[in-house]
Amino acid sequence: MSIDTRVITLKKGEFLFREGEPPRSMYLVTRGMIRVFKVKGDQSIDLDTMRTGQLVGELGVLDGNVRSAHAEALVDSDLIEISSATVEKTIATFPEWMKALIKTIVARIRHTTNRVKQLEQASTQYETDQYGNRSKTFVYVNTAELLRFCVALSLVAGRFGTEKSGKQTFKEETLFRFANQVLQLGESKVVSLIECMKTTGLLQHGEAGYQIMMDLPQLDRFILFQNEQNLLEVEKQRKLSDRGLYILSLAIAKLDTFPTDASGQVTVNFAGIKAAEKAAYGRDPFQDNELDELRLAGFFSAIEVISASEVVGRAQKDKLKSEFRHFLLLSEISKLNEKKRKSGS
Repeated sequence: MSIDTRVITLKKGEFLFREGEPPRSMYLVTRGMIRVFKVKGDQSIDLDTMRTGQLVGELGVLDGNVRSAHAEALVDSDLIEISSATVEKTIATFPEWMKALIKTIVARIRHTTNRVKQLEQASTQYETDQYGNRSKTFVYVNTAELLRFCVALSLVAGRFGTEKSGKQTFKEETLFRFANQVLQLGESKVVSLIECMKTTGLLQHGEAGYQIMMDLPQLDRFILFQNEQNLLEVEKQRKLSDRGLYILSLAIAKLDTFPTDASGQVTVNFAGIKAAEKAAYGRDPFQDNELDELRLAGFFSAIEVISASEVVGRAQKDKLKSEFRHFLLLSEISKLNEKKRKSGS
């Protein structure tokens, strides 16, 4: 009997199949992770995460019903696709009692799946506009989940990590297990938060495991900062636009070139940054009136126009670096939520 199979590769975020589609194949995961989830209204509900050696999409192939959930790649993944025709030919060779057993087991699993387990993982959060109106908006990773992940990261790095080159290094599975099993974060969200940390450079992956690129006191300050922000009314929380974050990133890139006094206060010359960027790229990277956002958001105590070649902002250097990392991570999570919102996942 010929075996009708082929190898397929999915990039992170690509869908393997969507709820309601007819089942044409089932899949064996040979590398990566596949998230299985349902969408109910504005809620995304994780059902399972399939790993190397596990099957995805077998229920639809075995009972012929349409897909009962979505499946997407959490990371770049390889799978072996096994066609429905191949499965049917194989089952046809089984004795009748085995066919009946498979049918019974599949029916029971389908019934359980249709009840939509783990409703507590539904990702919704209330947002409030400038007029105080509250609306329920889809949020894949909310503030409480971010805090729980950071607590897991702090505990794992501090308790199980080993110091290497001044940074804490720890095993991937330790962080994953602690965040998922102890702090009850869904597997897909743990993977997504790790990816956000890696994108921002706060986590690096090496042969010995993950290395956290900030010291533990900095991570603890972020947890405290984010918790304090979460307790404030929405209009009182510190915010930074994408544009503001870009301008701040230019300052951070050249921060060590500016004078720092004995108290740790650095004086940043935005006019110098602007001139250097224009010389390199032929255009002004920002307008001077955009700098006020950085002051209002609390990054600089003052921004003063002294001359055309000297527009200075003053801030505590270490605090500025730390807060930039915080807002860079928050920006990545905001992008993740927006991507999930648009894709309905």
